[in-house]
Amino acid sequence: MKIVFRKGEESWKVFETEGYANEEHLKKLIAQDPSLIPVAEIESVSSPFDVAITEFPLRGCGSMDILAFNRSGDIGIVECKLADNPEIRRKVIGQILEYAAYLNKLDYAALNSFFLQKEGKTFEELVNEKAENEEPEWDKLTFQKTVDQNLKEGKYTLVIVVDKMDDNLRTTIDFINTCGLQKISISALEMNRLSSGDIEILVPHLFGASKPKDAVLSQRRSWNENDFFEQAKEKASPNGYELIKKLFAFTKENSDHISWGTGRDSGSFTFQLNADGQLTSVFNIYTSGSVYISCGDISRKIKDQKVRDDFRKALSQISALKDIDKKAAKNPKYDIGSLMGTKEDFDRFSQAVLELKKQLQE
Repeated sequence: MKIVFRKGEESWKVFETEGYANEEHLKKLIAQDPSLIPVAEIESVSSPFDVAITEFPLRGCGSMDILAFNRSGDIGIVECKLADNPEIRRKVIGQILEYAAYLNKLDYAALNSFFLQKEGKTFEELVNEKAENEEPEWDKLTFQKTVDQNLKEGKYTLVIVVDKMDDNLRTTIDFINTCGLQKISISALEMNRLSSGDIEILVPHLFGASKPKDAVLSQRRSWNENDFFEQAKEKASPNGYELIKKLFAFTKENSDHISWGTGRDSGSFTFQLNADGQLTSVFNIYTSGSVYISCGDISRKIKDQKVRDDFRKALSQISALKDIDKKAAKNPKYDIGSLMGTKEDFDRFSQAVLELKKQLQE
């Protein structure tokens, strides 16, 4: 594969297929950012994977390449294979099914114990660190209940990641998904890797039919603009609803990315900006009209102390935020009406965010 591109009037550059040094290279890439797996295309109610760990041991059958979780409590079993490995044809199917069978013998406590031993934190803590920046109302008990339920029922997302799809593997996956048990589905993710200089491009291609999860059993949902505002109209006050609409319009125009929540009962969205090469949450809005300032994510990801201080200082000009420097919470909570009920306060809030964005771009 070859991709040709240019920026503005610059000369054209060619991206050539680069491939991977070995399977460890592919495994590391996926483990570092498990959101590369397009879970939404595989399971209709799932959110991207937040946390992954490599070489998870299962007594009796070796170690799976990658074990992944998302904030919804969904579990992913990922096996990585390169095209020149003969196991890509048949053996990998048996491997991933065997891992699923042996994982079924574990419980929530056993998973937490292993993560604590290897990472110094439980997987619950690691998922919470990811979730709290975009969903401050993330429910730990619901997460635990869903993980336990998925372990007991053997409900996993099974994904085989390859550099180049094998015809035999594709045929087997199609057969399993078409004729197999309703609970079992396997997907293959082809990840073509190209490069030009120090720039890399990944071209993902998903194989395998998706099977929607049982909506009754799901503890989470994926929100979108229509569903969010339908609920906000019911839950927020009339004034709060209008302010939410106004703040969402500001978000659509000025954020680098909008992240939609996955809460079962309450919809939310997050205003995010690019900071030092990673998306950083700035504030979250819930359908009830609750607003969370993402102080934790800002402190963790924005390295320039002056930029952080300037943002807090600008926010403190709003009467409801005058004590924001004294707030101990990572994501202090406010009511949208009290936070920006006047035009002046809304303008101060939006200007503080725009100035933050400007400083991050400099």
